[in-house]
Amino acid sequence: MKYYLHHVPGRLRLRIPQLKHRPYRIKRIREALKNHAGIDRIEHKSATGSVVVHYDPDVMDDTRILNALSYNGLFDQSNVVSSQEERRRTGERAGEAVGRFVFNFALGRVLDASGLSFLAALI
Repeated sequence: MKYYLHHVPGRLRLRIPQLKHRPYRIKRIREALKNHAGIDRIEHKSATGSVVVHYDPDVMDDTRILNALSYNGLFDQSNVVSSQEERRRTGERAGEAVGRFVFNFALGRVLDASGLSFLAALI
């Protein structure tokens, strides 16, 4: 199970697979972070399992947020995929899909042409 992480000072976005379509689990995240000074608000999207933590970078940092979530069993830092890695993987999947489409299209055209040639030879 891979976790997505993107961070800029003051904003930490996480995609946590266990949250997808389970909005009640956001309560555990809110509980894990509620006593930490510097956290301004927490947003979530149940459909994607995405959580955005807005914080004051003068008081809080991303490492402490991630440690609090890890300590509570809500985030596994060893399975993090960075934004760069996510873009690379998405590009690879898109390239593979385009390659399959082009191959199947070309193969279909060749087989169509061969089939017509075969029918013409029979007639």
